[in-house]
Amino acid sequence: MPDTLEHLTISEVPGNLTVRHHDAVLASSERALKVTGEREGAAYYLPRADVYTEHMSPLGPGNLPDGRRVTFLTITASGGGLENAAWEVADDTGGPLSGHIGFDPGLVGLTGL
Repeated sequence: MPDTLEHLTISEVPGNLTVRHHDAVLASSERALKVTGEREGAAYYLPRADVYTEHMSPLGPGNLPDGRRVTFLTITASGGGLENAAWEVADDTGGPLSGHIGFDPGLVGLTGL
C-alpha cells in the first residue's frame, strides 16, 4: 500500500456533481473531488455526508488498483446489483480522501461535469 497519495492527482469539481443509478440519486455534492492515478481513468469522490448510503450495502474490504485498502459497496437502488461501483475510504486513513466515498463513472451516471 502506498505510504502517501503523491501518485494521485486530486482536483475539486466545480459546481454540483450528482451521482445516479437509473432514476435513483445516490449522491449530490458541491464538494466533489476528481481523482486520477489510482485506476484506469478518473474516479469521483464525494464526502460521506453528501451520499445517500441507504442505497448501498457494504460488500467487504478490498484494495484499489493502487493498493489502498477500502470497503467496497454494492449499490442496491433501482434494481441494484452494482457490486464494487462505489468504495469508502475510512476516516482513519488521513488525507484528503478520508471520509469520502468514491464512484466508478463507468458504472454510475454523473451529471454536472
